[in-house]
Amino acid sequence: MIGAINSGAGMLRSVVFGCLALVAVTGLASPPAAAAVAIDLPAIVGQSKATVAQVLGKPAKCEQSKYGERCAYRGGTEVIFIGGAADWITILPQGVLYSPAALEAIGLASVAPDFTGPQAMRWDAGLRETLTQQSGATVTVPLREITINPGGGGTVGMIYVKAVTR
Repeated sequence: MIGAINSGAGMLRSVVFGCLALVAVTGLASPPAAAAVAIDLPAIVGQSKATVAQVLGKPAKCEQSKYGERCAYRGGTEVIFIGGAADWITILPQGVLYSPAALEAIGLASVAPDFTGPQAMRWDAGLRETLTQQSGATVTVPLREITINPGGGGTVGMIYVKAVTR
């Protein structure tokens, strides 16, 4: 009888340790850490296709859309060039926590959103970013809108930026 209890306790211990090992291996033990900059938004917003390619690399694909040329870049970043400038930018970051601090993953300071709901955080006009142009001159650009949608596991699914054009 005591042998059966000991073997049952040993089995329970094995199951518990197995579950803990699984949690540790799959990363379920802790939430994702704040990610490094996924994309340097200030370096590309308002820039030409050539300048964006210097930052993000050569586009994998470009096509004409209703609003301008749409180019897909590495890491799930898509840029629509309106009037020849990077204007609408979609970013699919990996491992970035869904919080206002997610702005840091695109090279911006973390500030409270203007709207927060279960499916999105949004910053409406009022975000200003100081950009350095190729000439070395700096210019302050208001960003019209940034929307961050949640993905799974407490992370960001998508970041959508409208820089100039609505």
